[in-house]
Amino acid sequence: MRACIDCDITFKVQYCCGSDPDTKKSVDLVLADGLVVSACPSLNRDGGCNQYGSRPDPCKEYIDCPNLEGVDLFDILYA
Repeated sequence: MRACIDCDITFKVQYCCGSDPDTKKSVDLVLADGLVVSACPSLNRDGGCNQYGSRPDPCKEYIDCPNLEGVDLFDILYA
């Protein structure tokens, strides 16, 4: 399991990527299926972060994801 990469984008915008953690800004993001979601300006329509390498500290330190409950750390790091 690659927790963030495999996470559904609608789940991401609800729990972790709904707005920029520093500015609190969000933009309308049109997904491939035409669904429009409110998301962090750095999130792309495939669910990836356009500034992943230089993302803000709150993004790097985010640990409150319900999808990670009960997940083995080994699976995340080495899957």
